[in-house]
Amino acid sequence: MTGIREAKKQIRRERIFSAGIQLFNERGFEATHMETVAKQAGVAIGTLYNYYQNKGDLLLAILVKDGDLQRMRIETMVDQDGFDVPMMVRRLVEIFLQDSFEFITRDMLRRSIATMLIEPATSFAKIYQQDLERYLRSLKRVLKDQVNRGQLSAAADIEFLSEVIFNAINIELILYCLNPSKDPSPHKAKLSRTLLRLLAPDTVA
Repeated sequence: MTGIREAKKQIRRERIFSAGIQLFNERGFEATHMETVAKQAGVAIGTLYNYYQNKGDLLLAILVKDGDLQRMRIETMVDQDGFDVPMMVRRLVEIFLQDSFEFITRDMLRRSIATMLIEPATSFAKIYQQDLERYLRSLKRVLKDQVNRGQLSAAADIEFLSEVIFNAINIELILYCLNPSKDPSPHKAKLSRTLLRLLAPDTVA
């Protein structure tokens, strides 16, 4: 019986999640209301509040889901045959400035960051903060893999490099979200140069 209840809860959660993605994309964050999400998902408003305290929490949950996919893509870089530093940089740039917008839009990302800063005590804001720490751990694993391959020096400071890379990625991601242009190409090129200068300076013209 417990299994059936859990399965039903999961189905409701997925319906709410899908409704949130659709409405945030179509209407934007401000114009989307919890009542509308509940109606779109086919659940009572009270049921919706059992899952998410507010629409900010729902938005952060979508961001966390997107983060799960990003980290899986990062982790797949480990132990790939013939994978060198330039290939790693190219893939990281694609993941953060291209693949990351599978579930979310730039507006949704801006709102998610603002919501986390304004309401840091909510459960999903805390989860998002933990999410950032998991990103760092994934980057460290990829860099250690490059050391094991001989692509990076054994003396490389992995802790330092992973934090610098992560900060550089986030800064460029924020700049892209603030740029009126929807073209990520300049940001991808700039981030690629930054990471290559840091990790493989001999490859940068």
